[in-house]
Amino acid sequence: MRRVDAHVSLALALQSGPGTVAALLGAGASASAGLPTAWEVRQELIRRAALAAGEAVPTDPEAWWSDRGGSAGYDGLLAELAPTPAGRRDLLRGFFEPTEDGRERGEKRPGAVHHALAQLVVTGAVRVVLTLNFDRLIETALREAGIEPVVIDSPAAVEGMEPLQHQRAVVVHLHGDYLSPATLNTPEELNTYPAALNALIDEVFDRYGLLVIGWSATWDNALRARLQAARSPRYGTWWIDQFPLSGHAQDLASARRAAVAIADAGVELARVVDALQALAEQRLQDPVGPPAAVAFAKRALAGANVAIGLHDTLSRETDRVANLDAVRSNEFNVGGNQLAAVYARRRDQILAGTATLSALVATSAYWGNERTDAWWLPTITRSVPREIVGGLTPLIGLRLGVATLLTHAAGIAATAVRRDELVAHLAAGNRLTWNDQILEAAAVLTPAVLWAEDGADAELRLREYLRPLLQNHLALGAAGYEHAWEDWAAVCYLTRRQAGTTVAAPLMVIDGNEPYAPALKRLKGRIKDLPENTGLFAHGNLGGRIGLAWPLLERYESQVAEWAKELDRNHITPFGAGIGGGVIPTGPRYPGRPDLAWR
Repeated sequence: MRRVDAHVSLALALQSGPGTVAALLGAGASASAGLPTAWEVRQELIRRAALAAGEAVPTDPEAWWSDRGGSAGYDGLLAELAPTPAGRRDLLRGFFEPTEDGRERGEKRPGAVHHALAQLVVTGAVRVVLTLNFDRLIETALREAGIEPVVIDSPAAVEGMEPLQHQRAVVVHLHGDYLSPATLNTPEELNTYPAALNALIDEVFDRYGLLVIGWSATWDNALRARLQAARSPRYGTWWIDQFPLSGHAQDLASARRAAVAIADAGVELARVVDALQALAEQRLQDPVGPPAAVAFAKRALAGANVAIGLHDTLSRETDRVANLDAVRSNEFNVGGNQLAAVYARRRDQILAGTATLSALVATSAYWGNERTDAWWLPTITRSVPREIVGGLTPLIGLRLGVATLLTHAAGIAATAVRRDELVAHLAAGNRLTWNDQILEAAAVLTPAVLWAEDGADAELRLREYLRPLLQNHLALGAAGYEHAWEDWAAVCYLTRRQAGTTVAAPLMVIDGNEPYAPALKRLKGRIKDLPENTGLFAHGNLGGRIGLAWPLLERYESQVAEWAKELDRNHITPFGAGIGGGVIPTGPRYPGRPDLAWR
């Protein structure tokens, strides 16, 4: 029976227990990126010393160096060839840092192994990296991925480090790095480790699973002994090497029941990254709630590559929502005494069933671009059925429920980040066929389709329903959400007025004694210098140009003033006993909503 591939079991382990597996990088990890091993550096330095002494390049550098009384060990060699720290740095730089020409050719840069491992660290799947290499390629890859690692390159640094479980990303150079002469390199040096390093190694081998990459286990006697002596691991072991394992490595892998992959480590780790991505997307095939959906979409849109996973998840989630019972139902006539219950049940199913899709769409509207907009914008128009049906108006209106939620969630998010052309597209560019008419989306997709009960303040219900998603999960904050809601509501109001539909007082604050609406001032500022058919004027929204939009805004402000005066008249309080007249309370208030005034 064929065993499960190593990358599959590793991906499942990382997905179910993120941060429980540590990586151990051997020479093979850096050799694949074109860097020499520490042993190769020592050999080359001795050859250069021989040439500088006027002798032929020795066939056995170690013997040549020993015959001339050269110091044992890597640090002794460096101390003789370059006595000062600056001199040692200059001597070694060429082995580990690219020249200008080499940099252009991509030499001595992080390889596929380092970049794939960095992606695992970014997702939190791996947090601890032990490396036996003198280079800093894994640190470079982590920084390029947006992670600043804690780097431990000496026993003294080990003693002062924070506990491993508190680290997001820690890189431990068990042999030191090339900038420090206090390194371990020769077989004699690798027979024992300092006590602080031994304690750290024992902790990792005991508490973490192990992902070994490109380590032969041949020369490092001390590390091999500690791994042999480690207690039964709490988590699994995975061993990846391009070549068949050496005898020592095979013994260790067998003792730890490791899953072994003889493969290119960069390719194998890329398969692990892809598998984790697939598992994350699979979890989103069923609703997991807006917080997880927002986090998933943010990660997908933050990457340097095309967010194909987000595209596919949006498609699957759209299909799932389209198959909700409340969406597919073609029953629009029920007994009069059943209408309220049936309507509420279907509406609540639409709200719950669309929550994840709304979160994905809102996040895409906020963090995405025109390319990613094309992945979800058509969903809105496709979700509106064109055929005319007969029945009870509230149940028929629910057919607009999905499109309404998606439009307002995306519109508020796009407004918050000033993606004005997208705002115009959502309000007016999406033209929907409804009741045999073609109308702008903002004129059709009103909150009343979801809150049609007598006496319901539909706009207030929609604002509070969307608040957790946009204020908390998308992190607009309270003030950011209020401003974005009002600015979006102002655009929708004007779009409806332009379409000639009946418009009620918007849920928009008026501040101070004068009928001053901050949202209208902000809207004027966004359009006053706009060329026609751009920004909020795109798609013909607000008339497409300032000459048509400005009179519409002026009439809007006059209407707001009337609403404000009416509200003020209803809240006049007496000055005091025996004195005529009255006083109007000050503070924020909402036209047409006495219960929300002066909150």
